[in-house]
Amino acid sequence: MFNEIKSRHISTPWGMSQTEKHIAEGIDEYTTPGHGGIKISAKRMKAIQAKFPGLKTFAGGNWFEEDCDWAYVVATFPELWDTKTVEIANETVKRYYEKAI
Repeated sequence: MFNEIKSRHISTPWGMSQTEKHIAEGIDEYTTPGHGGIKISAKRMKAIQAKFPGLKTFAGGNWFEEDCDWAYVVATFPELWDTKTVEIANETVKRYYEKAI
């Protein structure tokens, strides 16, 4: 089931997760006591890399942290989020993309 929040403990770049929220196939959001972010599949990563060539995320690999990197996921797959979230993501990408290369 999509968007179901459940308690799940996996290793993330920010420590052990407290929760997992399944957004869509290949997109899962994790929280930890101090931070969190989104983990995407290799297939989803290819789409992000095609849209944002040279992108290097703060956490590395297929992890997108919750402060800025999340915006690349939303901007690449806008159909999965509400309009306001997409607008904020697009503004965040405009502000940070060149710095992320």
